[in-house]
Amino acid sequence: MTLKQICRDLASKPLSLDVLLLFDKPHKILHPLCELLDNWAGYEEDHGEYQPVYEEFGSVLLLLLAFVYRYNLSTADLGIRSSGSFVAKLLNGVDRCQPLEQLSEQEKSHLGGWIHGLFDTEAGGLGDELMSSCPPQDFYLLAPTLFHQIVNALSAGYLTDEMLKGGLEYLVDVLLLPALVPALLYLSNLLWADNQPIQNAVIKILQPILKPTSISNEASTMLSSVLNIVAKPLEHALKSYQRQDPECQKIEPLLLAIADNLAVSRRTGGADHTELESWCSAQITNPATGALIHGGLAAAVRTTIQQLVQWAQNPTLNSMNGMPAPYTHRQTLAAQQILGPHRLLGIILDELKSSPEPGIAYDVVTTMICAPDVRNNTISSPSTQSNNSSDHNDQAQNHQSQDAKHKHPHRLTLRDALRLEAHDFRAHLRADPVLAETVVRLYRRVEAQLTPLALPLPPAAAAAPAVGVDVGVDAATAAAAAAAAAMMPDALGLGVVGGVELGGMEGAIAAAVAAANGSGTGGAGGDGTQGGAGDAGMGLDGQQQGQGGSSAGDMGLGGGTADDIFSSLSGPDDFGADFGSWSMDLS
Repeated sequence: MTLKQICRDLASKPLSLDVLLLFDKPHKILHPLCELLDNWAGYEEDHGEYQPVYEEFGSVLLLLLAFVYRYNLSTADLGIRSSGSFVAKLLNGVDRCQPLEQLSEQEKSHLGGWIHGLFDTEAGGLGDELMSSCPPQDFYLLAPTLFHQIVNALSAGYLTDEMLKGGLEYLVDVLLLPALVPALLYLSNLLWADNQPIQNAVIKILQPILKPTSISNEASTMLSSVLNIVAKPLEHALKSYQRQDPECQKIEPLLLAIADNLAVSRRTGGADHTELESWCSAQITNPATGALIHGGLAAAVRTTIQQLVQWAQNPTLNSMNGMPAPYTHRQTLAAQQILGPHRLLGIILDELKSSPEPGIAYDVVTTMICAPDVRNNTISSPSTQSNNSSDHNDQAQNHQSQDAKHKHPHRLTLRDALRLEAHDFRAHLRADPVLAETVVRLYRRVEAQLTPLALPLPPAAAAAPAVGVDVGVDAATAAAAAAAAAMMPDALGLGVVGGVELGGMEGAIAAAVAAANGSGTGGAGGDGTQGGAGDAGMGLDGQQQGQGGSSAGDMGLGGGTADDIFSSLSGPDDFGADFGSWSMDLS
């Protein structure tokens, strides 16, 4: 099987791309393709026939574009270092045309040659002379500009319908089909412009491309691969135009032509525009009047948490046909980006405080916070690359990763916002002790969930002397353990899960509780030691640290005469649900 056929087959099956990425990183697979396209060898030689060269180049490029747009890959993800790379130029300007005054004389000559070859019947069509003078890299970079000229000529009346149909027949053939990727992306952008003649011309161009009257089986397969790439942005643009002109009857057939391609068009952590529209239009019931009011994205998040809690409480009764409550982590990521992590955390904490099943609610929310955000892992760190210093590709990727990290700093995540709230829990202690308890409990749950398990030492290493002997634990494992220890709550002054004391935070909590109740005669030392028998000293692990003083009941939290305000962390019965033999010990 030739390289051309392999690339076409893979590009036509997006799920096969998912399988490939299970075994290696994107730059390992795609960087060789980028190098091949950037340094397409032998084009200067006299081939006699240049159509096979264009077809093979287009097939390789089509596979690369299928990867890039399905997973939203950047040039850094591809391992491209040079800004002069053909692939970098194409991806950075794939949906933009170049003004004619910025084109070189050679580019203007190429552009004129393609326009005459496609639409001038007297020019004799596309010949080897045109393709021999214009390398395929130059043609694909000119594709948006070429379609810009076609749109202008059609809107001004210089192109008839027959001339347009005849010219586009070349572009829906295997020779030039991959050029429709940048062309359709550019046409999608033009649909957003508030220019009726331009929009009408774009619709007229899209009709013979999306619904060709005559096309070979091979070209039909390639066209489907192209539509897989452009389906999402094209659908968004077409629906926007449809809302602008509801009476236009030409849009619905175009939407039907790409309907089958939408499901495999993208696979990223980002939400689709249709999902955002449904979430942002969510409604809630006004508790005062009972009327439905617009709640937006915040209401959608609340509804999701409530549905998951209800389903987990009784899956048989609270689900239809045994199916679980609907959930996609894209909603959490979208809410985090639109509402901000602090506001989203406030919504989650409100739901935890008001949930009738707090035990299940904590499980649901902990899982939402701990779920990975793929958008934070688009840039590979140098430590994840190959240690082979002689590998030029790895060096290029490392260099690009370092540059990208300086340009794209770490985004504040939901877990970061929770950590900041846990640091400042004393600010809520006087005004809302229930909120302070909820913050600390959720924080301990999340940190326990994300703490890596300690790997047992090999028997030989366990029996070896502790000093001066290599026990076989490599430096990477030791570094990972140290990093995990640094992220534990005790490093933040909040203690660790499982009853370990909280150091200097204990005294501060005791002092805050004593001040809130106006009781207690002793002070708490900054080192966590108790100042007297009247202290309300305690730790966030739920253990009583003092011998007397105020109780949690004094603050309206209940739990016994000697309990502290966080005594509800003691066991599963406090969650209001019977978990049977489940162990809720997070140590």
